[in-house]
Amino acid sequence: MHREAHDEPVRLGTTAAGRTAKEDVRGAAIFGAQALGVVSLLAVAILLIERLILAYPARLGPSVSGFPWERIVELERTSGELVFFGDSVVQTAALGDADARLLPDMLAAEIDAPVLRVSQAATSCDMHAAWLRYAARLTPPPRAVIVPVNLRAFSPHWERNPAWVFADTAAMIDHPLYARMLSVLEWDWGRPTDEGFAASPVVVAGVEVGTVAALDAITAGYLPSDEVRRSRYLVRYASDIERSRRLSAFEDLVAAANAARFPVILYLTPIDVDRVREHVDAASYANVEANLERLRAILRTSRWPTADLSEAVAPADFDHPLGDPHEHLKWRGRILVAEALAEALGEAGVLGPERAAAELLEADAPPDAGSADDAGNPADASPLEAGTH
Repeated sequence: MHREAHDEPVRLGTTAAGRTAKEDVRGAAIFGAQALGVVSLLAVAILLIERLILAYPARLGPSVSGFPWERIVELERTSGELVFFGDSVVQTAALGDADARLLPDMLAAEIDAPVLRVSQAATSCDMHAAWLRYAARLTPPPRAVIVPVNLRAFSPHWERNPAWVFADTAAMIDHPLYARMLSVLEWDWGRPTDEGFAASPVVVAGVEVGTVAALDAITAGYLPSDEVRRSRYLVRYASDIERSRRLSAFEDLVAAANAARFPVILYLTPIDVDRVREHVDAASYANVEANLERLRAILRTSRWPTADLSEAVAPADFDHPLGDPHEHLKWRGRILVAEALAEALGEAGVLGPERAAAELLEADAPPDAGSADDAGNPADASPLEAGTH
């Protein structure tokens, strides 16, 4: 019997290929699951390769462009040691200092124990947190780590300087391959162009007062005009700290310190507050104080002993030109910081019972009248060196 075409039953949901919509959804789900599985396997493979690179940095690290394998090798030597992280402040002494020892060496003398220095000029919280996370994975871990936090590092003068942005290097210490892939994809890591740096706004108490190029006038050198000298103190210390990305990096650093199974002593780097006060108006100096208080508030969240040395050093003990303020210290300033850090290490229980007993004996001993002159110069300082600083 012949049936007309219109007598055929209608099959709803049939695609052009003859499959149902339900089958299409099932196929898409299977494909998605397979793709997710491949991506997951790839992610796991990348993580495993990263672990291998970090485990054998000298052998495998050079094959990854930009990977700081030499720094990783240096960090590996911190296992079981007392370690001092830092920027250029901890790796310089003033020209003609009566005592030319670096700050970590002075601390070593204070506590009668070796101190290993790991430092790089212009580094700050983000890099130091990456170093700390790596050191925390070592077996055994460091005995203790000391980390400075510098107010100037939160200013546009420092944070926005393209040559001083190390976010990509810090990320490579945690994830060398993922960080490298982002760099290949031209992720900027918060690093502005030279033009962007020059045009960076300087904001004080919510008011934009100029740009980095106009106020910091880098090309003016160490002996700028009085106007540029005053504005440099403004840019470097009074700029609104709440605008800085490094606040979150500082919080990450404290989190890494709190997670560490060894003491991490964080301290605020001394700044020349008296000279800052001389060069900015009262309202701007109030902003400097507010910036310092913001850092202190974060510092207080550490579970380890800390040291606020931001206002501890006199102007005469800084080693910077009047027109180019920074935080390098002369020998008396470095000794003051070393003594404060030795005290913090003692509070953290790092020095041990032998050191504590020695300190008690030293406290009971009569003072050595010949150890220093009235100006604080070492007894073995030459007449030329004594009184120079």
